[in-house]
Amino acid sequence: MLLLHTLARITIHAITTCFLALIILASAASLAEETQPADIAKSFINSLTKRDAAAAIALLHDDAVLEMPYPLAFGENKYGTHKMWGEPLRTYVKGIVERNSKIAFDNVVWYETDRDTVILEANGDLVRSKDGLRYQNKYLILFETRDGKVITWREYFNPVVAARTFGIPLESLPY
Repeated sequence: MLLLHTLARITIHAITTCFLALIILASAASLAEETQPADIAKSFINSLTKRDAAAAIALLHDDAVLEMPYPLAFGENKYGTHKMWGEPLRTYVKGIVERNSKIAFDNVVWYETDRDTVILEANGDLVRSKDGLRYQNKYLILFETRDGKVITWREYFNPVVAARTFGIPLESLPY
């Protein structure tokens, strides 16, 4: 009887150990499946380069904000221009895809800064659909994520290069 009791205890212990191991493995797999900020940001950029506005917009958090700290003219750092969110942001993303026949990034380097933030450093190469005008600029883009989506998209680029490309007088730059 003692042997039977000991075998039962060993069996229960073995089953409990296996069950706990399965729980730990399932938790680890669940953590591994969580989308990382770099994956989210890369998917967003890939959606733009594929000119898939719907996919890019799907990766934007409902409260996402785009900031372009270097405006091309006075008064642009306000809602609807170089700081936007909501429907104007989604319209802007659609416009990027519609206005450009090519959206590419070369010399790409990704930096992971903390658990919710990544930075893209790259050379942008865009070609405007209507006239083939090529726009090349250097970018630093900070992405902050929340709930598996982009919550902040802060894009730094050289406004002088943009102004020269698009025929904006340098005197209009607010610096």
